[in-house]
Amino acid sequence: MSMALFKSSVILVLLSYTNVNTLECSLDDTEGHYWRDYKTNSAIPRDALPGGTNANGNPTYIGQVLHLSLLIPAKIDPEENKVAYEWGYKEYLTYQNIK
Repeated sequence: MSMALFKSSVILVLLSYTNVNTLECSLDDTEGHYWRDYKTNSAIPRDALPGGTNANGNPTYIGQVLHLSLLIPAKIDPEENKVAYEWGYKEYLTYQNIK
């Protein structure tokens, strides 16, 4: 009997829930999440979404990069000053088009 090997991909789903009073609603009552531009060597925003830890146990963050006109999930590691993403079972580093 042969055993097939499968490579798995991780899909991240971000959900946001806001409780809004149905009788009184204004723009100040809503809460949102959005992607910000990020440049390496800059400070991580205080509301950045942690995604794990690096080899030294320090936090990494979930980001996005633009690759071939597609937004791809990425790992931002501020301690190592790098942003990594996977495409075609290979890991790439980038320093531009980061959110």
